[in-house]
Amino acid sequence: MSTPYTLGTHYGVPMDNLTLAAFEAGLAKVPASIRARIRVTQGAPSGATASAGTHAGRGANDIIISGGTWQEYRIVENAFRSVGFAFWYRAYLPGVWPAHGHMVLVGHRYLARSAYQQTLSYRRGRNGLRGDGDDPNNRNPHVIYKYRSNDMALSKRDARAIAREVWRYEMSGDSGVKKESAGERLRRIRVSAMEANESVGRDRGSVRQSLEGIEDTLGGK
Repeated sequence: MSTPYTLGTHYGVPMDNLTLAAFEAGLAKVPASIRARIRVTQGAPSGATASAGTHAGRGANDIIISGGTWQEYRIVENAFRSVGFAFWYRAYLPGVWPAHGHMVLVGHRYLARSAYQQTLSYRRGRNGLRGDGDDPNNRNPHVIYKYRSNDMALSKRDARAIAREVWRYEMSGDSGVKKESAGERLRRIRVSAMEANESVGRDRGSVRQSLEGIEDTLGGK
């Protein structure tokens, strides 16, 4: 059974469901022109020596923006801070690390001890590094990400169930179905997709969330 702390590989790195959901919430707030150039370079658990153990537990990610400026990193920093990450831009340090963003999910139950200490540093308006210097970004909202069961990523089986029911509807011909209102159409597809979803034993939440996402396309609003 999948839980908030179930570990998987996402964006090419180890990441549990809780961290993934929060990460994607933050990513959604980043402008598309920047988001397209973001690459996750380290997840958790991971044992990179330059990270001083902060990735040894869970809830920590590093990202790189291809060709990113410090201004773009600041935009990304604010986006991830707004959903509950202690996030800092780390400038290029020769022989140690490239320019990157480091984030730790505040309140995660399984943070490494050093990552937890970084969240305390963040709350004090500090930079989370040895020496606990000033945080150059004074926007540090005290947010705890709230995980919901339907925040989990949509599985391929869920996607197929939705696509199958939408296709079945669109191919229904002139049997009178086309006379339905947009709202009635959406409700029909919603119920059919959930029934199909039950048959493969999946959580309804992820299907419901996806159906809400296609509502505009179907004209349900």
